[in-house]
Amino acid sequence: MGMNGPIQLIAGLLILSLGCTSSSPTPQHIVPSTDSAPQAVDPALPVNDALDSAPNTKALSEPAHVGAPDVYLVVQRVAAVVDAIRRDMGRGSNFDKKLPRMSGASPGEVFYQAKVLYRKANRLAYERTHKFLRRSFNPPPVIKPRHVRRLVVQALARLNAVQAGAKTSVRAARFERDPNKTPTDVLLLTMRVNRQINSMLEQKFLPRDVYRQISLARSHTHKLLSRFPEVALPKLPNYEKEKRPTDVYRRLIRCHDLVGEVSKRYGVSTLSLHVGEVTDVSPGEVFDIASVVVSVLLRTSSSVPHKPSRTQPAALARYPGPKTPSDVYQHAGLLLAELKQLKKKLNVGTQ
Repeated sequence: MGMNGPIQLIAGLLILSLGCTSSSPTPQHIVPSTDSAPQAVDPALPVNDALDSAPNTKALSEPAHVGAPDVYLVVQRVAAVVDAIRRDMGRGSNFDKKLPRMSGASPGEVFYQAKVLYRKANRLAYERTHKFLRRSFNPPPVIKPRHVRRLVVQALARLNAVQAGAKTSVRAARFERDPNKTPTDVLLLTMRVNRQINSMLEQKFLPRDVYRQISLARSHTHKLLSRFPEVALPKLPNYEKEKRPTDVYRRLIRCHDLVGEVSKRYGVSTLSLHVGEVTDVSPGEVFDIASVVVSVLLRTSSSVPHKPSRTQPAALARYPGPKTPSDVYQHAGLLLAELKQLKKKLNVGTQ
């Protein structure tokens, strides 16, 4: 047998070791990607899907008629659970930090902000419990408050899984239904909660996440531009160094203003944003605003039949690679130029 026996033994041990390594769980600091083969979920989410054993949700049976006040009530519960987790983690609160003044939000815009809430809650749950749920909440053709509420309940269940292992209890509070609450109130509270969760994450939302949201916005813009086959897409703006998330935030607000003008031409109502002085925002907050832009463009492009054209949709990179705020600022500049082009075509051409 000579040396063949020991060599074969060593080779066998190496193969066994590699096999064990390949089946090991994802490292704790790496959040699994939600982009690969997401699990399809019926838009009309099962009412009790997240209510089977999660604490603080057993009393959340769905009302016969769901309106914005009912959704707001559940988001209040989410905010209370997030606050308990924050205190247990010893993190500061940014809940009262100023947000843009908003008005005229629709259930559609709230739905997509609720998707952001679930995504952040799911990431926090993975970091704290090592359990990650792959889900893709596809919007129904007509988004109603009940769809938003069911999505928020799903996010609450993920946060309850975190809070169950915490040493700090949820502060006692009596949440009563306020019939005067509107979709805008729900949107504002959801954005506050999203911002707070982002500050609690180990793996925070980064410029690359904002970059991909802008890619999604460009894709929907290209669908609208496809009705004008003669259009030539604008060139990438010049790269500007040392840009900050605040600069990207301001540029996305300009994009949102243009999206509002374009959407009105297609009969789609949009949220009004009134932004004062913007001095310090995080990439997570920029991500939230980018998600609002995407939600309006998606609803607008979905309402318009598309024509074949030479216009190529923006490439949606599963992982765009590391990005700086200057990269994102440049990418947002391209979106802005495309929206200006679309507005020009709508003003001088025929839909």
